[in-house]
Amino acid sequence: MRSSYTIQIFIVLSLSPIPSWTFSRGFRRVRENATSTRNTEYVSSTSELQSSQLRKQTSKSKRPKVHTRDSSWVNLTKLPTNSKRIRLFGRVGLFLHVNANGTVSGSLNQNSQFVKFEIQSFGPSIVRVKNVETGKFLAINSKGILQTRANCKCSYGSREVKEATGVKLVNVGRRGEINAVSDGSIDCLFYQNHEENLFVSFASFKYYMREQYDMFLSIKRNGEVKQPTSTLPGQDSIQFIALNVDNWGPARRRIFG
Repeated sequence: MRSSYTIQIFIVLSLSPIPSWTFSRGFRRVRENATSTRNTEYVSSTSELQSSQLRKQTSKSKRPKVHTRDSSWVNLTKLPTNSKRIRLFGRVGLFLHVNANGTVSGSLNQNSQFVKFEIQSFGPSIVRVKNVETGKFLAINSKGILQTRANCKCSYGSREVKEATGVKLVNVGRRGEINAVSDGSIDCLFYQNHEENLFVSFASFKYYMREQYDMFLSIKRNGEVKQPTSTLPGQDSIQFIALNVDNWGPARRRIFG
């Protein structure tokens, strides 16, 4: 009896007329929800696109600010006190290489004449790096760009030059004038830092970004130059082993077998 009574109630409810406004209200709510969802998705996608474009524009326009070393006084010599010829073998597995046109890159050719350099010392850990084959010097300019220069000779200067560059030289000329490195010549000077496991790094002596000696000579694994403004202490790309050219045979056997 109970089951038949339940069936009768279900039949009566199913046959009872449902107002049309109920369906229209339900469909209207579905349409409103779908429209609001689409609007929300469009707004979110638009905001994400605008933020990504803003980030790209910011990254392009925002360049690291390069500062000039102007307060530290370091005794430098007019002429290099000593020099040695080396090959700079990077931790990334490439030799530092200066092409005939003056561009810097990394090379696998260990026997190339363009991978030979002369390290010239001008003070405690202050050196100048000259490519033997091309005769050009490595330098980092005021924009933080690595380049090569044909002439980085020291020149006589006045006291004003000395004060402008922030570098004090120990030499005095015959007439009592102060011997100063010209402003462009200081771009060729590097601070040579001894890293772990016999590796060395070369940082700009004159320019820096956040702290002194934080813009390095660097070669990436693909052989391209990594700009000094993008380098950090401890990176593999800034570390080199200085292999003596005169003792190249034993050094090559130790490294390459």
